[in-house]
Amino acid sequence: MGIAAIYFANKYRTARVFAIEPEKENYVQMLKNTATYSNITCLRKGLWHKSCCLEIKNKNADSYGFQVIESCEPTDITAISIYDLIKKYDLHQIDI
Repeated sequence: MGIAAIYFANKYRTARVFAIEPEKENYVQMLKNTATYSNITCLRKGLWHKSCCLEIKNKNADSYGFQVIESCEPTDITAISIYDLIKKYDLHQIDI
């Protein structure tokens, strides 16, 4: 929902903050919560060891408690790796 992103954006005002959220409803809420922060970039993705598709493992769980696994089939949840995040956004370092 962006609470941690807002904390870091306020604490480190010159930092570029990336908020990564794979769940659709949480992502929409995160966009609303962070809309006034120009230093927050919101991504509707999961963070994974490689860029791929993910699927929800426990589909009956509440949206705040689901788990994801790698999928062999295309899904609406994509993952991004740290390496690809660095490359895509031309980052020179990641602090946290």
